[in-house]
Amino acid sequence: MSHSNPGKLVKNTLFLYFRLILVLGVSLYTSRLVLSELGIEDYGIHNVVAGVVTMLSFLNGSMASATQRFLSFELGRGRQEEVRNVFSTAQLIHIAIAVIIFILAETIGLWLLNNILTIPEDRLNAAHWVFQCSVIAFMVTVIQVPYMAAIFAQERMGLYAYVSILDVGFKLANVFILVTVDADKLMLYGVLNLCATVIVALIYAILCWRIFPECRFSLKISGSKIKVMTSFVGWNLSAHIASALSVHGSNILLNVFFGPAINAARGVAMIASGSIQEFVNSFQIASAPQITKTYSSGEIEQEKLLILSACKITFFLLFLLAFPVFLETDLLLKLWLSSPPAETSLFLKLILVDAMICTSANPMYHAIMATGDIKKYQMIASSFVLGTFVAFWILLELGFPDYSVFCLSILCSLILLGLRLEFLNRMIDFSTAKYFRVVVLPGFKVVLVSVILPIIVLLNFDEGLLRLFLVCMGAFSSTIFSIYFLGLNVEERAFLNRKLESVLEKIRN
Repeated sequence: MSHSNPGKLVKNTLFLYFRLILVLGVSLYTSRLVLSELGIEDYGIHNVVAGVVTMLSFLNGSMASATQRFLSFELGRGRQEEVRNVFSTAQLIHIAIAVIIFILAETIGLWLLNNILTIPEDRLNAAHWVFQCSVIAFMVTVIQVPYMAAIFAQERMGLYAYVSILDVGFKLANVFILVTVDADKLMLYGVLNLCATVIVALIYAILCWRIFPECRFSLKISGSKIKVMTSFVGWNLSAHIASALSVHGSNILLNVFFGPAINAARGVAMIASGSIQEFVNSFQIASAPQITKTYSSGEIEQEKLLILSACKITFFLLFLLAFPVFLETDLLLKLWLSSPPAETSLFLKLILVDAMICTSANPMYHAIMATGDIKKYQMIASSFVLGTFVAFWILLELGFPDYSVFCLSILCSLILLGLRLEFLNRMIDFSTAKYFRVVVLPGFKVVLVSVILPIIVLLNFDEGLLRLFLVCMGAFSSTIFSIYFLGLNVEERAFLNRKLESVLEKIRN
């Protein structure tokens, strides 16, 4: 039985897009109110202090990818008993990880907070409140990971979408309380976020207990399964440590060298970029289980086609959304935040370029994880990313500007893309030449043709709402036209036409 199901992939992606549209609107609205209520300094403090805790997410991240990989692998083989074993093992390991995170946060994390970060003396007590709330919230999300992995492995994206609606409701309620209650806003915001995290985690756990039989903890845990999963996690861990240093460590470096205001600018830019990337991540969440299942069932050629399609579609989806934002960054930030922190516009543009490279290479990462043979890849990749963080530090010590960190990150992402191509070629005979022919060349054509119309508008109109409207319309229409006629091959256009005809038929009926 083939585990590549384009129809199911489309359905799950639509579920995730429905969830995302709602989450995106609320996130942009609430982030504006939060920035207004906290102020730039407190917003920057929250961004960097919470980042100290989430920097420890390399433990959670490594186990999350391992759990989903093993669940999808066993589901692909149809071995239900092994699926239960994987879930119970993952749950036990995640409880241990939560304890480790608590110890690290209360030792190394507190040391960073008290001795390294640049925080005004009168806000240090509030920063400690945010830190402790973030620690507890993060421990809860760690224990929640096996349930999320089960939902994604079973490709039940509708459940994820529905719970996200509740999560959005909690975020709106939190902002309402933040605006109306007279209290220290930074401390209150930390407590409200913790409460929302706990409630959402409980909802996920209850749903999984009721719907998926394998999501019930059992003491019958295989020692061999623990050994295999912890070995996988061990090699995966090095990459997540390096990634945590690169992402959150660079945020700390920016705080040390430039202060909380730069953290606020980076935080706003990351929110805006993350909101755009979420559209692409929705597709990748839906495609990742199919990549693993096709590999586990021995459908290697089908897996290669799925990887190529996922890489190409990911790039097109992100470019479609990021292109108009890139062209009209300044005006969009003013409309969103009225007075955005300085440097936000430049940071956002550089982060979007980096995201174009990273997200389009993620399907290859999922394919490497599917093989289970990750030792050599993770050793090389983690060493390189760790070296990049050291390079960040050296650049700032030498007096380079704040944006140099983002420029170096772009270069790192390009090199990692090449590294993934090389390893996939060795693992499943994945053709680099075919990747450039199927993904890079069509992407280049789409970008080249898409820029013409919006650039003409930019050169002939002054900044304002009229130009914004014309640029967005020109960018969307030219990009969609280019993707359809230059980006998609004959089979992909035929599949898209069938889906559109099916949707129109349902509307008519």
